[in-house]
This record gives sequence, C-alpha cells and structure tokens, in this order.
Amino acid sequence: MKETWYTVSQAAELLQLHEKTVQRFIREGKLTAAKVGRSYRISGHELSVFTGDVVDETPQYTPPGAELKEKPQASAVVDCFVGGKDQAMRISNTINAVMNSKLPEDGKGRFDFIYYEEEQKGKIILYGSPLLVSRLLQIVSQLLD
Repeated sequence: MKETWYTVSQAAELLQLHEKTVQRFIREGKLTAAKVGRSYRISGHELSVFTGDVVDETPQYTPPGAELKEKPQASAVVDCFVGGKDQAMRISNTINAVMNSKLPEDGKGRFDFIYYEEEQKGKIILYGSPLLVSRLLQIVSQLLD
C-alpha cells in the first residue's frame, strides 16, 4: 500500500491547528516527521497515531525517491603533484573525455579539477556511482604514474 505524506500546512488543516503548533510538536518530538529539504513531511500513519483515529487521506504527497530505492553514490578526492599547467590540462582533458564516453551502466557522475599554479599541484574531485568513481580512480592512477 502506498504511504500518504502531508506537508505541515496540510497536517495543520487536518488537525485544525496552526502551522506553528504542528512545527512545535515536531520539534518537541510529539509528532514524528521526515525532513525533506527545509520542510517537514508527516506520514498519514503518524497523524493517525498522533490523533488516535484514522485521518482522511485525500491530499497526497510522496517525497521524491520514496518509491525508488536510492542508488549509492561515491566521491573521491585526489591531491597530486602535476608538474605544470600543460600536465594539469592533459589530466583534466583526459578525465573529461572519459566522462563524455562513459557507459550507461556507470550512471551519472561529475568531476572537478582544481589547479594550484604556485604549487604545481592539482586536486581531482570525483562524484558518481561507486563503479564510475572506481573506474575514474584507475584512470587517474595511470595518468599520474
């Protein structure tokens, strides 16, 4: 059965309370809610438990990702000596080429490259699925050897 979720204003309307009262109940732990971004979502079950009776479940809100299992994400940071601007550009361009030709099963990902010219050092920041980050780390390792 699909769980119904309510915003604070919807819950306040159902409970015939002010929104700030519902927010206070959440802060005090009297009402259980899930934080989504900067706002809260209260499940229909929690409202039923709070009131002791069944709540009319006409307004429906399902938080993003509630039905889909979230895929794991990984990140990695590599600090390295790159030897100069040309080498830094070569590393950055190679990683960019790999990102543009990655396989669909690698999923979404991104990278950032920061070059510190005074120190001739670079920082490579990788984000994405564990498989993608692993493959990128292998490529970075080969580039830096």
